[in-house]
Amino acid sequence: MSDEVYYKIYYLDREDYVIVVCLQDFDEYDYMQEHFFKDKNGEVLKFDFEHEAIQWLTDNILDDKIDPEYKQYGFNQSKYMK
Repeated sequence: MSDEVYYKIYYLDREDYVIVVCLQDFDEYDYMQEHFFKDKNGEVLKFDFEHEAIQWLTDNILDDKIDPEYKQYGFNQSKYMK
């Protein structure tokens, strides 16, 4: 088991929000595995840095489904372009 910290994108059903979770290997058991977001190949998304996970969240998830805590982060240029 590794004690390295990593970040994943997680659907929080009781709030109907998508969030970033900070994990270590032993934390995985506390989460419903089917709620982790996957890439197009079916692999669970995993980030080394929180800012990368937050950027993915803001770039790929509908604004009204992002936990308001994360809306202050990241720059999404598509919001500003015609």
